[in-house]
Amino acid sequence: MSSILVIDDSEINTMLIKSIFEEESDEISVYVELNSKNALATIEQLMPSIILLDLMILWSKWRGDFAGN
Repeated sequence: MSSILVIDDSEINTMLIKSIFEEESDEISVYVELNSKNALATIEQLMPSIILLDLMILWSKWRGDFAGN
């Protein structure tokens, strides 16, 4: 299963986060493109729901909607 989240913000320009979930190994690969710079990170032994929740929190902070900011 794969998931793509696109964030377009005036302060961040364009960020593309692509998560690839490998069911057999429970390995999550996150591809991040920010301001034309690429980074590749592999996160092991984490559930996809935790990653998606973290991304939602980050998106909320960037949009200024996160409670407590």
